[in-house]
Amino acid sequence: MSFGKPKTYTESGISGKRLHNTSENKVDLEYIKSREYHDKFKTITNNQAVNEQIYKQSKAFLTHRNGTNYENICLIDNKTGRIVALQNDSQNDFDVGDYNKKMKDAIKNNPPYSLISLHNHPTNNPPTGSDIVSNGSNKYQLSVVVTHNGKVFSYKAGNKPFTAYSFGMRVDKYRGNKYNLSEYEAIIQTLKDYTEQYGIEWREFV
Repeated sequence: MSFGKPKTYTESGISGKRLHNTSENKVDLEYIKSREYHDKFKTITNNQAVNEQIYKQSKAFLTHRNGTNYENICLIDNKTGRIVALQNDSQNDFDVGDYNKKMKDAIKNNPPYSLISLHNHPTNNPPTGSDIVSNGSNKYQLSVVVTHNGKVFSYKAGNKPFTAYSFGMRVDKYRGNKYNLSEYEAIIQTLKDYTEQYGIEWREFV
């Protein structure tokens, strides 16, 4: 079963692409240089060269986008740690934007499940539905999101497709009066639900 055309889905820092303002997009630059933060990346994969590249690019993204609502994304070879594509010029709030030519060519010209995607979330939210759909549709081996408040998550689609819209509706349910969860809590609960229902994988590194 297919998740759809790769160009259709790009990473987004909010559920359902609903724009909202956040005052939490400031990055503690000293913290992201710390040993504590560095250690979060040591077990993302079994390849330390890849882990170090993810950490290096995460610091660069968070420094570049500090205090903004903008997102960067790159694709990393899961064996060599080489950066095969980078997009760091999006001016769309909470969205990396449509993939540029290098991103599209990297997805087209590299074997399925050989790339790791990395992007930042100014909203400080964990992975959202559009993030996971993008991972599945683009056949990334793994995806990583780093938040502006210092959290690090990995995620991976399962073998049962779903839409970003359905994920967003589930988040909305948990944010409603019956549950009254915060957006962050609602996304976490939805991730737990979708782990059971759709076989997704996700993890926070602490």
